[in-house]
Amino acid sequence: LVDMNLYNPTLQDWFDVRNPLGIADVYRSRSTLHDVINITSYPNIDLINAGDCEHPISHLMATGKTKEIIDELNLLYDVVIFDTPEAGKYIDAIPFMKWSDLNLYVVKADDTKSELINNAELIKEEYRLEEVHFVLNSIQGSKNHTGFIDTHKAKKNRKKGMPQLTSLFAW
Repeated sequence: LVDMNLYNPTLQDWFDVRNPLGIADVYRSRSTLHDVINITSYPNIDLINAGDCEHPISHLMATGKTKEIIDELNLLYDVVIFDTPEAGKYIDAIPFMKWSDLNLYVVKADDTKSELINNAELIKEEYRLEEVHFVLNSIQGSKNHTGFIDTHKAKKNRKKGMPQLTSLFAW
């Protein structure tokens, strides 16, 4: 796991990692990738935390350095997961989307604005991304995947231009 959410890094707390060095230090050439890999207490899960988030590195993510980091991690691991900040507020995820084998766009039920979902579809088309899938989370037990029980209400929202999610995972 690589915590690329430099605006709200949380993975180091979830996995109880205390290494102050992280991916931001790799981008600034203060550390090597191998120095920031942390073995967690969970089997087969290593973590690279965000590192020094006081100075933005967003401008560095669209460089060849990102591709180098991805290539090196692919040599070391079978699966690499990048946790990026929400695409609705930040563009940091876009360089990773182009170089990734699979992109998951997390949509929170009854919370994510429809224009953010439409923006995800535009990004998918503009960057010619083939593997973009939506993950619908925080579903309440009394609602279906659209957030509505009443099918009449769901049809009404479709007429209003509410986006229809394709490639949907829900939990």
